Amino acid sequence: MIEALLGFMAVFFMAFLRIPLAVAMAIAGMVGMGLMRGWQPAFASTSQVIFETGFHYVLSVIPLFVLMGNLVARAGMARELFTAA
Repeated sequence: MIEALLGFMAVFFMAFLRIPLAVAMAIAGMVGMGLMRGWQPAFASTSQVIFETGFHYVLSVIPLFVLMGNLVARAGMARELFTAA
């Protein structure tokens, strides 16, 4: 339990230093895992999580949906579709 509290305090402290939360959480998680299980397993699990997260279907569909909406708006189709509706 004390390890979780220390990790939370580390993330909170890095947030006050204006480090982006994603980076602060990654640093705290990597250091915590490295201190508890060793640095080699920490690097291995971090690379595996990054790889698995990058290939999730949902995470690739959302940016493409935003890109499609942007293209429709720039082409003027959004205005025409609104007028037609």
